[in-house]
Amino acid sequence: MNEALTWLTEPFQYPFMLRALWASLIVGVVCPVLGTYVVLRGMAFLGDALAHIILPGVVLAFLLGLPLALGALAVGVLAALAINAISARAELREDAAIGVVFAGAFALLDPHPLRRPAGGQLRRPGSDGGAGGARAAGCGGLL
Repeated sequence: MNEALTWLTEPFQYPFMLRALWASLIVGVVCPVLGTYVVLRGMAFLGDALAHIILPGVVLAFLLGLPLALGALAVGVLAALAINAISARAELREDAAIGVVFAGAFALLDPHPLRRPAGGQLRRPGSDGGAGGARAAGCGGLL
């Protein structure tokens, strides 16, 4: 019994595992509350749309060497404000306004103008393209 308890608690001796545990607990509490609110308001498409809309903000922040969360937050807030403005002024339902902003963001932020270097890697200026980099930014990871 003591060995099983040691096996379960041993990973939490590392600081990154404690941070991952806290992040998981926060997400586990906040997401169901927000998800219930969004579904009850009839805006279930909002989560999908904002998750895809913030991706160009993350990429732009990565290329500029800024914190990724800052780029995601800035683009997410702008998208939410645009959805609110369109649904209020155009007398559209919120899900229709979400679709307009979702499609419009991809049209405006088309990645084709960002040409890749000869190696095909999309890198932040001055980065060595080592571990992490664009692949880690795109795929993410809890740890």
